[in-house]
Amino acid sequence: MSSAAWRSFLENQFLRGLEAVEPGACVERALERRAGVLEIAGRACDGRGRLHVLAVGKAALPMIAAVVRAGLPEWARGLAVTPRRGEEGGLPNLGARGLQILEASHPIPDAASAAAGRAARAFTRAVPEDAHLLVLLSGGATSLLAEPSAGLSIEDAAAATRWLLASGLDIAGQNAVRKHLFAAGGGRLAEERPRGPTTVLAVSDVLDDDWAVIGSGPFAPDPSTYASALDQLAATARADAFPHPARRVLEAGMRGEWPESPKPGAPCFREVRSRLIARNRDAIDAVLAACRAEGARAVALMRPFRGEARSLGWRFAALGRALAGGGAPVVVCAGGESTVTLGANPGRGGRNQELALAAALGLEGDPRVALLAAGSDGIDGPTDAAGAVCDGTTCAAARRAGRDPALHLERHDAYELFRAAGGLLLTGATGTNVADLVLVGRAG
Repeated sequence: MSSAAWRSFLENQFLRGLEAVEPGACVERALERRAGVLEIAGRACDGRGRLHVLAVGKAALPMIAAVVRAGLPEWARGLAVTPRRGEEGGLPNLGARGLQILEASHPIPDAASAAAGRAARAFTRAVPEDAHLLVLLSGGATSLLAEPSAGLSIEDAAAATRWLLASGLDIAGQNAVRKHLFAAGGGRLAEERPRGPTTVLAVSDVLDDDWAVIGSGPFAPDPSTYASALDQLAATARADAFPHPARRVLEAGMRGEWPESPKPGAPCFREVRSRLIARNRDAIDAVLAACRAEGARAVALMRPFRGEARSLGWRFAALGRALAGGGAPVVVCAGGESTVTLGANPGRGGRNQELALAAALGLEGDPRVALLAAGSDGIDGPTDAAGAVCDGTTCAAARRAGRDPALHLERHDAYELFRAAGGLLLTGATGTNVADLVLVGRAG
C-alpha cells in the first residue's frame, strides 16, 4: 500500500468513527413509547404539562431535529443555541411550532452569547412544574451561553476566554474558571427550575465524561469553587497576565461577595436525571470495528491521552515506529485532548495539527507509518481543518515547498506547513463533538 493510500485509509476509518456518534441518531435511540407513554432514556414523560426542549452546543441542531422528526404529541416548545454558521448560510427551518433557534459565538463569546445565556435562563425558568424539560447538551455550550456574571462585561469575558484557551489548562481547568465567570454553568440553569422533571441527554466531549465539565455542567452539581478557580490560574505559567476584571470577580466570589454555584446535594438537582448518549469511546470502538473489517489489526490505548500536543506527537511517532511490520496492517486508536501553550505571536493551527506536525518530525524517513490527529467536531483551533494526517514523507514534502517543519512547530504554525506539504484534514463541521482521536498505524 502506498503512503498516500495508507493516509487515505486512516482518514476513512476516522469518518467511520464519526458515523457512530452522529447526535441525531443517538437522540432517536433514547426516545421510546411504551403503552402510549413517551419514555426518554427510560424515564416516563406523561405529557400532562407537555415537553419543553432546550438544546445547546455544537450538536444542538441535529439533536433537536431528531426530536422534531419524532413528531411527539407531547411537544410544547423548544430553544436551540448553536454556533454561528458563518459561510454555511442561514438557520434551517425545522418545521416545529414554538421553536426558537439562536446563533452565538464559539469559542470566544460575544454579545450574542450573552443574549443566548439570558434566553436559556428565561426558557428554563418558564417551564411549568408539571412539564418535562428535556435538555440536549453537547460541547461548546460554555461559550454559547456566556452571559457574564455580575460585575463583568462581555468584552471582559471574551478576554478571559482568550487567555484560558492559550493557557495550557485542560478543559476541566478552563471550565472551573468559566463556571465562576458566566451565569449558566456550574448547575446554575438547574437553579432556575428547582422543581419539575428534567432529563439531560449529552454528547460528551470530556474524556472522563464528568457531568460537571460537559458544557460547564449547567444542570450538574459543581464541585469547584471561586477559590479552586483561582488555584487553577495560579498553576499556569502566565497567571499574572490573566485579565484583571475577571480576576476581581473570582476574588470577590472567594470573599463571599457573589453566591457560589450549587453543590452536590442541592435541592435543585433532585429531579434531574442525566444520560450519556455518545462519547469518545463509542467513536474509538467504531474505528476498531471498521479497521478490522478491512483486514487490519486494530487496538485501542486503554487511557485517554492528555498533555502538550508536541510532546504527544513525539510519543505517538515513537509508538508508530515500534509497531511490528510485515503481515496485515496494524492501527492503534486513542482518544483524548491535548493542549497547546502559546507564546507571543503564534501562527495558525490547532492542537491536533500541532500534534501531527511533531509526529511528522518523529516519523521522518519511514513512509509506511502514518498518523492522523483530528477533532471529532471538525474544528481544530481557529482554522477550517479538523486536524491533519502525516507520515514519514511529510517533512520532505514540506521542505520541497520551502517550509522548515521545526520552525513551523516552534511558531505554532502547523496549518501553513500542512497546507504547503499536504495533509490538512478538511471535514467541515461534523455536527458532533466527542473530543479528539489519534490513529497511528503501519501499513504492513
